Amino acid sequence: MSIVYDRSKHEHNPFIVRFSKEADEIKMDFWELTPSGFKSLFQEGYLEHYLKVYIEYRARGYPIYKAIKNVFNITINSDRHMYDSIINIIEESPKYINAYINRVNELDESELWSTKLSIHQLLDIANDQFAKEAARLNAIKELNIIYGITIVDDKGKTRKASLDDFYADLEKGAYPQ
Repeated sequence: MSIVYDRSKHEHNPFIVRFSKEADEIKMDFWELTPSGFKSLFQEGYLEHYLKVYIEYRARGYPIYKAIKNVFNITINSDRHMYDSIINIIEESPKYINAYINRVNELDESELWSTKLSIHQLLDIANDQFAKEAARLNAIKELNIIYGITIVDDKGKTRKASLDDFYADLEKGAYPQ
């Protein structure tokens, strides 16, 4: 099934959409996207698939800018007006608010955060060349503690772990498997 959005119904909307239903996949090509065009498609329900994906990102704690970029491929640098407009259209709609609250309530806490997710987030920060140096160093310190390379002593200072510290902590199950 293929549908081409009829622009004649919405002359203010220089927006072309191609939907194709192949293996439950919806593909959309954005050309000349305008805030009014986006709002029109959003209100008419043409963006339901994208809304569900956006809600999933947001419910899992992704910041707005990452969710917008991942779902709509629009960055704050590409078009600030379009970026802010899409955020307002989505995040202020009752449809989004209700679906977001429902999705957050459905998610189990273990789906939102775990040792592996924590480690991956810290690795992202430690390896991000654009992150501030202090953030990168803090991420490295945290990773060193998690993996037992350094330990935090009774005074709150970090120091290199000894083999005695390692074996004592290993018996306690302190290291990720």
